Amino acid sequence: MHSPRPRAFDPLYEQMEQLVNAAFIGATTEMPWAPAADVSETDDAYVMRPVRVPRVPVR
Repeated sequence: MHSPRPRAFDPLYEQMEQLVNAAFIGATTEMPWAPAADVSETDDAYVMRPVRVPRVPVR
């Protein structure tokens, strides 16, 4: 018999469960992860600065 995991790992296990559910069960109502973005607003537009995403080439 193994000892229970430390409670400090609960958030990690919850995120992993969301990712596995999204991959194998279907889309979830909440995004488990989204890249950070630098977004600002002007009088007539939203401005998004380029964001680096791993494994996505820069054009």
